[in-house]
Amino acid sequence: LISSDDASSPESSFDSMCSSPETPASGGSPTFPYALSAYGQSAAGACASPRPPKPKMSTKRRIKASEREKLRMRSLAEALHHLRDYLPPDYSRRGQPLTKIQTLKCTIEYIRELSDILNGKSVPWMRRVGSSRHCASYEGTES
Repeated sequence: LISSDDASSPESSFDSMCSSPETPASGGSPTFPYALSAYGQSAAGACASPRPPKPKMSTKRRIKASEREKLRMRSLAEALHHLRDYLPPDYSRRGQPLTKIQTLKCTIEYIRELSDILNGKSVPWMRRVGSSRHCASYEGTES
């Protein structure tokens, strides 16, 4: 509970709890609270609870985690390669494989166009066959 004396004081209760002797919260010489000489004391603060050091992961666990990540990335690369095989040649970039994000965005566009065909809507890509306008907005996007 804050008394009337504490409430009228310019110093908040948090400042009074966390002020260090080097940087008095009230009175004394006007010192910038984050001065380099007192930085370790006032910025880290006496109120900051020290974290226990993170336990090191064992070598075996690290190796297993690394192997799982390699398999995950390999599986993702194979899936994207398989997805690129289903895109028409108009979606490729002059012999260069599409990036991951380009593959996903071009696939979305292609599925949308196929859906339009099935729904009887006009098909803009039929007018663009031979042009390199497919996924042109994704040309600058890298993964």
